[in-house]
Amino acid sequence: MWQDRIFAFFRRCFRIGPMLLLLVLVLTSTQWLAAGVFQKGSLKKAVDDSSAIIIGQVFSKKSYWDDAHRFIYTDSLILVSDVLKGSRQSMVTVTSLGGEVGDRGMINTASENFLPGEAVLLFLLKDARGKWVTLNMAQGKFQVVQDQVTGELRVRGSVPGGNVLEDAMQSVDGLSLQDLSNRIRGLVSGRVK
Repeated sequence: MWQDRIFAFFRRCFRIGPMLLLLVLVLTSTQWLAAGVFQKGSLKKAVDDSSAIIIGQVFSKKSYWDDAHRFIYTDSLILVSDVLKGSRQSMVTVTSLGGEVGDRGMINTASENFLPGEAVLLFLLKDARGKWVTLNMAQGKFQVVQDQVTGELRVRGSVPGGNVLEDAMQSVDGLSLQDLSNRIRGLVSGRVK
């Protein structure tokens, strides 16, 4: 009698417990990721924290499982047209968390997404595995787009709602590629503080 009630109680806990735990983990990790993505930072800090800063075009991308078959990563091959910081390279492979393999997908809302043919400016560093990754995930990626009125190339941040990097209290989002490149080169060389 009383044993049946105890077993019934534990059966309910094991049915509800994992779902409740999963819900708590999802809610807390989403808040943590959102806080990291939308945190304001300075252009100088981003330049200082990056091992390489490049301008290029996304050539291709390929997703794959990690060795433990727990996470999906995507490698994007970038054809480099200009190096603002770091050693000269013609191609760089940038690794991102998330992607699709077969009928399985993994989405990381804080991670950047690369599209073949897309022009980009990237703040990069090497992760613990020795792979190139963008600085602070999506914060380290800027799209290079052509202004429809002037034809000038401008940078647009990849973070929803605009970029969060600031230079002298002005958002970097929407600056001309030339102006931002000159500012980054100045920070790299130490001419600009």
